[in-house]
Amino acid sequence: MELAEILALPGPSLVAPEPCLCARLEAKASDSDLLGEHEGTALSADTVFADAGCSSLARSVESGTPLFARLIALLARHLLDIVGASTSGPWIHPLDHGSGYHVAIGHDNRALADFALRQAFAAAASLYPPPVQAIFPPGIRDANPATLRAEFLAIAPRLRKSLQVKLFTKACQQRGIPWFPLDHYPQSLNLIQIGYGRFQRLFRTTMTDRQSHLGVQVAGGKHHTASFLRDLGFPVPKQRLAGWGHEAREAADAIGYPVVVKPERGAKGSGVHVRLTDATQVHHAVKAIGRLYPQNSAPVVVEEWVPGNDFRLLVAGGRFVSGVHRKPAQVRGDARHTVTELIRIANEDPQRGDGVTTHLVRLQLGDMERAQLRSQGIDADTVLAQGHVALLRGTANLSTGGTLEVVTERVHPDNGALAARVAAALNMEILGLDVICPDIGVSFLDGRLKIIEVNSGPGVQATPASDGSGQEARAGEILDLLFPADQRRSVPIVTVTGGPAAASVADAVSRGLTDAGYAVGLASRAGLIVRGVPWSRLEFLDTRDPAFQLLRNREVDAVVVERGYGVLQDWGVGTGGCDVAIVLDEPETLQDDATSRGTRYADRLVAMLIDCARVATVMSLDDLNCARIAATTPAERLCVVSQHGWSEAVQRQVAAGARAVVMEEAAEKGIRLITAAGTEKSEFVLELSPISMGRERLAELLHAWAACFCLGYSPVAIFPFPGDGPVSDG
Repeated sequence: MELAEILALPGPSLVAPEPCLCARLEAKASDSDLLGEHEGTALSADTVFADAGCSSLARSVESGTPLFARLIALLARHLLDIVGASTSGPWIHPLDHGSGYHVAIGHDNRALADFALRQAFAAAASLYPPPVQAIFPPGIRDANPATLRAEFLAIAPRLRKSLQVKLFTKACQQRGIPWFPLDHYPQSLNLIQIGYGRFQRLFRTTMTDRQSHLGVQVAGGKHHTASFLRDLGFPVPKQRLAGWGHEAREAADAIGYPVVVKPERGAKGSGVHVRLTDATQVHHAVKAIGRLYPQNSAPVVVEEWVPGNDFRLLVAGGRFVSGVHRKPAQVRGDARHTVTELIRIANEDPQRGDGVTTHLVRLQLGDMERAQLRSQGIDADTVLAQGHVALLRGTANLSTGGTLEVVTERVHPDNGALAARVAAALNMEILGLDVICPDIGVSFLDGRLKIIEVNSGPGVQATPASDGSGQEARAGEILDLLFPADQRRSVPIVTVTGGPAAASVADAVSRGLTDAGYAVGLASRAGLIVRGVPWSRLEFLDTRDPAFQLLRNREVDAVVVERGYGVLQDWGVGTGGCDVAIVLDEPETLQDDATSRGTRYADRLVAMLIDCARVATVMSLDDLNCARIAATTPAERLCVVSQHGWSEAVQRQVAAGARAVVMEEAAEKGIRLITAAGTEKSEFVLELSPISMGRERLAELLHAWAACFCLGYSPVAIFPFPGDGPVSDG
């Protein structure tokens, strides 16, 4: 028994109805027999995974499948649940050939789910007694369950996706905006594409593909930012760059106490020392920054301390979106508990965690916090009076345990406009402007508001509700600005499957959509063709889902994919489905010499296509197998075609809700093409000879016309006419 490979199936597929990771388990028949003999031992194993509920849950995954496969699915989901990852499924199916199983789970994190499946395989093997261990690869034998779980929990934090990514993808789902992750490698963990083809946008958390690189560089240096904005007339505090020694004290003297000392390049409030009142404190602050950033050769920044409250103003798409009042990490006394105990109680809030996958960050009690307590005349063992607030940090960053309050309605219009102007000056699509002032409801023109920092990748901040609805609403507001409802976000996708004729049908559909004004990307056995120009050879592609490359292509606004039955069988439809599917014929080679089992399997492939087609599936009533399937398919999901005219079979389908495109000989020279949808019916006379073109070629073009018709077009260009004017409305 071995874990042969883990495949990322884009879905839908025969394995799962949605994108998933699929573990392919290969075994000898004798392996399966041996595992079956020891199922009782595996179920009763007392290991660190006992809390996964193996005995009861393993039976509920899917009856009739081997316990070992069920255990892998169960343990993988158990590991992912521990770290808060989203999962679906599992789905377990026997291999099409040979002995073994597919074990698939839906996920929102490819790298984490892959790791979970591998650890689960080893963990499931560890539940069996020594005689069974010999059937597993050497690296799996005698695996320690506790070690496997500890390894997963140690590495999982590095593979977790940002909360911001989850908020944006959920907002996409609520708005019907297509998206997919680009997380093939851990380095691209938080990279996603929203929208298809030329309507796409790339996001990494709140950083977008239209964020100016130069603007981000300017925002990365605190003194650089202040100097840039000061030159443009924006309100910033007095500030100087200083070296690591006496220069900082001299700068503080020149500016005037109290001052703030912070690293020129830092993040999340790290190393920021506020309201320093003498040279000794400045000296200690510089030393602390040096210890925190030992490799940092950049000087420190000495800045005037600005009294007031800390606010962040969020801008997206050139418009002010929201404002929040950021409050430093703090605890409130109850006259019973010490500061240490109050921190522990606060951290029991489930909204507090690592800040990557949770809305708030756990409170800490380190050197910075202890120093802040001492500045207030208290320490970690002090019992605070009822209602007394002790600050743990001088800065209000969420990353250091701060909280926030939404104040969007209170933000003065001048201040919102100020934030939008800063974003425009730096050419940033999404920007967080950190300001300090006594009252955000008062215009910055009164002189008391100062810009402290510019954040090129701000969090989607809102007052955290228990269900995270505040952040979800904010992410939705940003998407609504960047993807207005009246603009296209997706591209039509046509999937063509069948025998040798599929290539010519796909080419005809491409011509038809090009004639309708689309920039078409065509994926065929020859490779990728974009706007009629060869784009890539087949061997350069990920042949599991070649349409994926087209959906990422910024020149494309329509996609046509030739997808053979073999690819459908192994990899599914891909691209999350299609708008129109064309089924040319049923795959006879998969019918196992016309046995009932083979026919059912072939029918499953066609049924999968029908389910995936968002507009319609084109099928010919002239093909016996297709006609049989059409008879049992809801008519509203079909567009039927026929070369035998407006027959009773076609009329029944149209009356039941199907679309139809049929062909018959015209009284005059040529062919009459009839299209029907509901009560609307149109006729076109084509100056063609069925004999000269051939019935097979006409059938191919009829399917292509039907696909374009389903998308709202009557494409003249799919027929290779000599000269102009080959079609007339009947």
